[in-house]
Amino acid sequence: MGTAGAPFVTFMSMSPNAIKAGIGRFALETGEPKVKASDVTDVNEMRTIFERVDQLVFRFLDEYDERFDEKISRKVSWQEEEEELSPLWLLTHTITHEFHHKGQIVTLARALGYEPVDTDLLTPSDINCYLDYPEKG
Repeated sequence: MGTAGAPFVTFMSMSPNAIKAGIGRFALETGEPKVKASDVTDVNEMRTIFERVDQLVFRFLDEYDERFDEKISRKVSWQEEEEELSPLWLLTHTITHEFHHKGQIVTLARALGYEPVDTDLLTPSDINCYLDYPEKG
């Protein structure tokens, strides 16, 4: 991906990394590797990363269905003692974190002179129009 797209890729890779950390490695104990922004070469590759992350979230929702208040205790890198978190907290935190990065991306696009589409309320028909990937071919 060109130099102009590098900041976008950096922010875009933060969302799947947060999901892989909290939902993947913490809740599901997967060995999900981090997405390296330098490894993402085009938009379709980033879409593939998000499609894989969607599958991870679906797995998490299936695993913890009806058990969102259950406590999960695991070792974390930032402290000596185990952390205890609920699936509900992990999901809520992950969604909030993703919105934070969406805001950064929109702000960066505006600062670079682009006017992004309104992403605050996308209806299913809006989303379907964006899922028709003209770049694939």
